[in-house]
Amino acid sequence: MVVLAAVAAAVLALEGRGAEPASAASCSLNNISDYAKPTLRIQGEGLCSDHAEAFKVYCSAGTVMVDYAFIDTNDLSGTHDTGALCGEVQSVTVDGLGGADRIEMTNVGTSRTINGGDGGDTVLVRNGARDNVDCGADVDSIQADQHSVDSAANCEISDFLPEATAPTKAKKKCKKRRHHHRCRKHNKH
Repeated sequence: MVVLAAVAAAVLALEGRGAEPASAASCSLNNISDYAKPTLRIQGEGLCSDHAEAFKVYCSAGTVMVDYAFIDTNDLSGTHDTGALCGEVQSVTVDGLGGADRIEMTNVGTSRTINGGDGGDTVLVRNGARDNVDCGADVDSIQADQHSVDSAANCEISDFLPEATAPTKAKKKCKKRRHHHRCRKHNKH
């Protein structure tokens, strides 16, 4: 098998023809979202979904937008208009699929789910709203709101905001004077 490959390469070189240059898979921004009221699903497109991708989901001028780019090849990037009105979207799911993805979710919709998939993903969901995250396989990281707000599974490195603590009332201090306490109520006769 190796000998045949070497012979084929030699024949091509002798004919003055080199091997065909590698070409990138056909990828586009057009097919990364699927919207059926009130649910919006976003994922990498076709053969390109196994690359390391960057997703940022947000509202702009009343419409849900997605900034999308390949991290490892840097050959496709842009902003995708999902056509979904921000006020109509109730559920948003982002599927990172393969590759070391970077997924950033703002507070679009009332229910947000992020599935990192394979690859060492970075998930950013510090947005003041409830998010459900499964980082997926490999070593992944998450930056999130408090544990009481966001839920995360399979995220090996995590940075959650601390839980809010109720303020404690300061105890009233009394000054002692020989046999009397200054803060004790005195009865008048």
